[in-house]
Amino acid sequence: MTVALEGHLLTALMYMAFLVPAWLYAIIKRENKRGILLNTLKAVLLNHLLDGQHPLASVLDVQDQ
Repeated sequence: MTVALEGHLLTALMYMAFLVPAWLYAIIKRENKRGILLNTLKAVLLNHLLDGQHPLASVLDVQDQ
């Protein structure tokens, strides 16, 4: 997903359109909901770490101008 975000925004949006329903289905069907939420949090934090930017960098840049 990180590579898709860097390369093409439309591709990242298409990934999200397919992954979010599957993620919601997994949360609904899984008994251990805390585990999947913890894994999701880990993935989000790792994505931001590998991206090398502050998650709100683009928003902060727009506000400074």
